[in-house]
Amino acid sequence: MSSFNAVFLIAKCFAERGVDVILDADGTRRHHSKRAHQDRVASKDRLRIELLGLRASLGQLIHQPNPTDEIIAEKDELTKTIKTKEKQYQRSLPSDFVVNLEKLAQSWTSKSKNGVSISLERSLWQADPTIAKRAIDGDIDAILSGDSDFAMYVGTGGKDGMADIMIRNPSFTSKRDSIKTLEIWTGQKRVAEYINGVLDTKIGEDTFPETPPHPIFDGLNSFRARALLAIGVGCDALPGGINQFGARRAMEVRKKIEDAMMKVRKKVDWTIVMKQCGISVTNYS
Repeated sequence: MSSFNAVFLIAKCFAERGVDVILDADGTRRHHSKRAHQDRVASKDRLRIELLGLRASLGQLIHQPNPTDEIIAEKDELTKTIKTKEKQYQRSLPSDFVVNLEKLAQSWTSKSKNGVSISLERSLWQADPTIAKRAIDGDIDAILSGDSDFAMYVGTGGKDGMADIMIRNPSFTSKRDSIKTLEIWTGQKRVAEYINGVLDTKIGEDTFPETPPHPIFDGLNSFRARALLAIGVGCDALPGGINQFGARRAMEVRKKIEDAMMKVRKKVDWTIVMKQCGISVTNYS
């Protein structure tokens, strides 16, 4: 299945249930500050050069006169390696990805009988700022993404915030013409409650039947804290994150910070009370 068709089927899955879908695509250019993009381009170029070398080596083995069993085994192993590398190289999106996806979206919308639409818009640079602006302006109810650093800047969610939902493990029917199963995740209680309310009448079942064991971003208002925790567990800014710093460790760190902040707030509140009662707090500790 083509990559653009897979994305379209995910969008159609929601549209068929009465949800308008906007597909925001990156522009044709990347800003020079986009570190992750530069890393991906460099990685792909390295893989392309590596493939050229492997194919050259395979060509030499194929043209060996009277090949020995050792040469044949080496040729077979090299062929397997090349196939694996080629699959890795082909994972990048094709140049006509957005164009084909837009055609599918327009075709479906033109045939829609319930007024629901799937639209596609291309940003000047990246789609991230466009998506953020939609949420800030109140044009959308939720953002669905598979981006690893997505959760660190969307806010606490709920009706007055940006509801962050991650797409996971889409499974397609045998005919590849629709979604069989699709998981949507969030680590924020307010988001789960809000989205459940929005989709309950459309789907008729609990959208989030499981509770995340380590919801590190749940109700976390500080953008700085969200960014630091996201970098710690791993995102585009630091792929892989800090060694041995997973979600459980992040929750431990967050709890320690919140406990410390609570002690400070209690101390300040008590000091104000003492002052209001006319009690000296010069030596208060």
